[in-house]
Amino acid sequence: MVTNPILNELEEARAAAADLRTEMTRVAGELKIAEARLDAFEIAAKAFDAASPRSSRSPNGKRKRNRLPNSDWQKVFRLLHATYGNDFGYDEIVAAASVSGIEDVKRGSLRTKMMNYADGGYVERKDAGRFAITAKGMPYFRIGIPPVPKENEPHSNVAGGSDAGWSDVGTSPFRKIDL
Repeated sequence: MVTNPILNELEEARAAAADLRTEMTRVAGELKIAEARLDAFEIAAKAFDAASPRSSRSPNGKRKRNRLPNSDWQKVFRLLHATYGNDFGYDEIVAAASVSGIEDVKRGSLRTKMMNYADGGYVERKDAGRFAITAKGMPYFRIGIPPVPKENEPHSNVAGGSDAGWSDVGTSPFRKIDL
């Protein structure tokens, strides 16, 4: 019996195509599993980034400073929190800065400062130009924590005037101890 070589090649091509379809179905299943795993890790990474401190690199690759605000700005935010709670805007910030001894606050630099605080998770934007201090921002601005006296201030009490709820009466629990 003589077989037609074309029919043999046709059968081989059909078998190869069937094998490839089977392989494609298997790979498509593996791809779905890999994509689901990728989605889960992307969600976890975003949650981790949101919960962790700011990156130590800026978008342009330069190292960020990641430091606490100076005591004057801590005082501003303690005053804002004590006076306005969790709803304050640029005008209130400028007024609190003036009361705290920070003069000539420029609107542009204040917007940048607030954007950085919001990006760091220390404040949240409630509305256009309105902010609230977050739970992460409370210790960052030392709200609920006695202010640390400046080097040129006496260590025995908190210097002059109200510091957003902190009494200037009595001694500080943070006394200078000579070692």
